[in-house]
Amino acid sequence: MSVFLDTGFIVALTNKRDSNNKQASATLELIKEGKLGHLFTSTFVFDELVTHILVRQNHSKALEIGQSIEIESNQFIKIC
Repeated sequence: MSVFLDTGFIVALTNKRDSNNKQASATLELIKEGKLGHLFTSTFVFDELVTHILVRQNHSKALEIGQSIEIESNQFIKIC
């Protein structure tokens, strides 16, 4: 089984005031325990996430979040 991480999920994790933060945090625990399979996302999601944070917060926060995501290249789905 695999899990595709979308922008909304990651935004909810990084924003405690997000209405989906508790559910996203609970889901993250399942992911950490290996109960949901391999994680995948796309470069589009990464770009959307960093842009979202840049617009809603500031450049330094977007840079911080962007640099904190350590995803191996085989976990990205290339969309042409």
